Amino acid sequence: MLAKKRIVRLFAGMCILSAFALPSCDFLQDCGTCEEVRDDGTDITYGPSQLVCGDAFYSLADSDPVTDNNGVTTYWNCY
Repeated sequence: MLAKKRIVRLFAGMCILSAFALPSCDFLQDCGTCEEVRDDGTDITYGPSQLVCGDAFYSLADSDPVTDNNGVTTYWNCY
């Protein structure tokens, strides 16, 4: 009987400790998927989707389209 109480106390202590030690899921709210889109006027191509978090996500999502000398416009599609 004493061994069962020790196991229950140990398990409860580990649960409480892990609740404080593990990070929260708040950082996942600042993440999204972005893909590079290239439009040359006739064809639109999409780059591979990539998971981006934090300031990098907001930077890509808020970036303006860029058109090079060949008339190819590149921008990021983030969701």
